[in-house]
Amino acid sequence: AFSPDGEYIVSANEGEPNDDYTVDPEGSITIVEVATETVTQVYFTGQTDPGNGFRVFGNNGMSTFVQDIEPEYVAISDDSATAYISLQENNGMAIVDLASKTIIGLVGLGTKNHNVSGNEIDASNDDGIPGNLQNWNVLGFYMPDAIDYFTANG
Repeated sequence: AFSPDGEYIVSANEGEPNDDYTVDPEGSITIVEVATETVTQVYFTGQTDPGNGFRVFGNNGMSTFVQDIEPEYVAISDDSATAYISLQENNGMAIVDLASKTIIGLVGLGTKNHNVSGNEIDASNDDGIPGNLQNWNVLGFYMPDAIDYFTANG
């Protein structure tokens, strides 16, 4: 993603493991300062599980926290100061200060209660009825993929 002011290019480096987890690289974020062609890799070392539905599960719990983080997409604030990184498999977001090139927050996105009116789902296609929306006593994860930044009412 390019920052609106053209000063930065930011990429999410997913670090996705292979099927048997013999290779499980750490996810990271790359920040390029366009004017100076300076490249900075930002890793999740030192970050901790923020809770609130943040998923850490890779390799049956054998992966480290930083190996389990998988950055997916980048959105940058209108003022080019902050990058927001979706962590789809983790059901979370990372917040990055572009000037200091540091992660300033991890946020778990919680769960959705499908047993509440308005949150119905079609949990199976075995009944042969497409769109058979019902309440179920299950929680779902939001798991954001592609994201964008916008200013409401502005």
